[in-house]
Parts: sequence; structure tokens; C-alpha cells
Amino acid sequence: MNDNNLQTGNHQLVRSINEVIVLNFIRSHKLISGAELAKKTGMRPSTISSLVKQLKAKGLIAISGKGQSTTRGGKRPTLWRLKYNSRFVIGVDLELGESTAVCMNLRGDIIERLSISFPRDLNIEQLNEKVGDLIENLLINSKIKSEQILGLGFAVPGIIDTTENKIIMSSLVSEWGYCFSEYYKNRFSFPCFIENNANAAAISSKWAFGSENLNHFLTILIELSPIVGGLGVGIVLNNEVYYGTSFSSGELDIHLPTITDVFSQMRYKLTSDSYFSNFKNDVTKIQLNDIIFAGKNNNEIALHYYNRLGTIIGNSISNAVAFFNPGHIVIAGGISEAGENFIQAIKSSISPNLLDVTQRVISYKLHPFGSDAVAHGAGACLLDDFFRMPVTMQKSRLDQLSIS
Repeated sequence: MNDNNLQTGNHQLVRSINEVIVLNFIRSHKLISGAELAKKTGMRPSTISSLVKQLKAKGLIAISGKGQSTTRGGKRPTLWRLKYNSRFVIGVDLELGESTAVCMNLRGDIIERLSISFPRDLNIEQLNEKVGDLIENLLINSKIKSEQILGLGFAVPGIIDTTENKIIMSSLVSEWGYCFSEYYKNRFSFPCFIENNANAAAISSKWAFGSENLNHFLTILIELSPIVGGLGVGIVLNNEVYYGTSFSSGELDIHLPTITDVFSQMRYKLTSDSYFSNFKNDVTKIQLNDIIFAGKNNNEIALHYYNRLGTIIGNSISNAVAFFNPGHIVIAGGISEAGENFIQAIKSSISPNLLDVTQRVISYKLHPFGSDAVAHGAGACLLDDFFRMPVTMQKSRLDQLSIS
């Protein structure tokens, strides 16, 4: 048993737990009265009254009119709602050569977004400075006060120790055990946490499909560009990310062909194509957005690309799918904008390798945030913690993200 995950029982802890319970009921019911809260939580009306007053004083909830009187008549009950724009989180997707930052409210809505590109050979000090400037510009554009920010979440490729907030291994840094958050804690006034990019995409999936209760699922994060081809898997069991013993679950070490690799082999087809003939002399200029645009117009070359890529991915993950037996597979990353043609290519490749009883229960989904799924997930990690019961949260995070 990990003592760091256990909080001692005292009056303040009990009150914190009750606050989170009430806040989550208000969040899930949109509008709810104090009497209904007392009925659903089993708490005394006086306890509920004290808790909602405290949450209102913290600016997290607000009165939203009156409900209907009971059949016995009497005063109409006061209805409470969550103030979604009372607090915010920042999520950052950091890759070699590019970074995307988003600002999100308590509902998980992206309210501001910024992206930058930079040389892939920057050292870590230069990289931190570039990304720090990106975050500052995001805050300026969003016009949000720093005291409204709950925290800053980063998602990076590699193996991440989320308990110590350190990078164990990543293409971003050569140093093992690098404490990535120190620079940002010193530069900004809010807590900073780090997560693996595929796990972040999986957490984003929980928020994106929240109403569907995806309790057991895989999120397949696919990274594609003219020079990059990679795949990571985020595993969710009982609505929680599964990290494994060494934080490396989902690291299948699968390398996908880059866009340039695939189109170099199809160069002879480009000459007569109405869209891709523009790239016949230099296939390195073909971007994922070009393929998606052509695919939406049923371009034969784009559809061939989807089939080839989908077959490779399906064959690569079919054993993991058979072993895990998920109820859902979520495709994340920019390729998710390709639509059902790409989903069908993956499904057709996986299905022959599964038992009929396994494949029949799988629902395939495209992540609605597309290329922003990782940045959104980096922020959603903090939202998960903010709405989590204090007794189940790592103490290091509890001390920084408790309701205040």
C-alpha cells in the first residue's frame, strides 16, 4: 500500500470530501436544489446549506433561479449551478519542433488556443523559454487572471513518473529523471504537472465522451508528419489510466512510416492525380492536412493512404486489443479528422485477429478534438484531480489542487 496516496482522517478532510461530493453533484446535474442534494448525498440539510455557502464564497457555484414547488406547496427551492468560468487550467502538448497550448474551463471547453513551431535541435533551456513565452501569450490572449488558474499540465512523449513529476525517458531531453516542472514553477505562480502524451489523450477521451461512460477503453494516439511516424496507447481501466509498474504501459515501440515514406513509394501515381500532382516533384511538402482535405473529397490516393496506414496500425495493435478486450477504441491525433474511411481500415485489419465475441463489443470512435486531443488531455488531467475525492489523490497533488 502506498502511504502517499492515503490522507489522515480529520474534520478538514471530511469537509473537503463532502465539498467535492456536493460540487460533483452540482456539476453532473447542471441545476439542483439544496433539498435534492441532501436527498441524493444522504447529508443533513444543515450540512448541505453550509457546504453550498462555502462553495459560493469560493466562487465555484452560483444561484440560478428557483425550482418548482412540491405538491405540498411552500417556497420554491433555490437552484445551484457550477460556475464553469470561475477557474481554468492550461494544457500543453510539447513535441520536438512544435507545441500547442490550450486554456480550458471547468467543463473542459477550450476557450483559447495557441501553437508555435521551433527548431527541433533546441536545448532544454531554449525549449523551456520558447514554451514559457507561448504560455504567457496564451494568458494574455485569454484575459484570465493568474489566480483563476488551477494549474499547468504538460503532455510529452516518453515515459513519465507522474508521482515524482519527472521525465524518466523522452526524445525531448537526454537526461534521465529530468524534473521538467521546475522552470515553470519558478516562472509562473501556479502548480505544474507532467503526463505522457498518449495517457493525456486517453484522459481527454474520458472528458470528450463523458456522457457515454467509457469505463474500459484504449486511446490510440497517432503522430504523423513528413518526418515523424509514431503510435502510443493510453489504457483506461475502470475509468482510470493504467500506468503499469514502471509507468511504461502502452509503450509498444511501434514506428509508423512517415507521410514522405508512403508517398515516395506512390510517386508514380501523383502525376495524373488532380490534387496530388502539385507535389509530384517534392513529396516532402505533403502534410497530413493535405491528405485529409483530399480524403474528404474521396481522392483515390488519400483513400489508399488511409487503407495502407490503417492496415499497419491494425496489425500492430491487434494483440494488445485481444489481450485487453476493450469496449471502445478511440483514435486520437490529427488523423482522427480523416473520418470513417480511416476507422474502417483499422477495423478491417484488427477484426480477423480477434475472437468474434471480442470484436462484436468494440466500438470505434474518432476523438473530437483531433490534433488538440493531447493538449486538451494535459489540461483535463488537472480537472480530473480537481474533481477527485481527496482520499484517492496523491498527496503531492492534493496539496496544490484542493478546492480553494
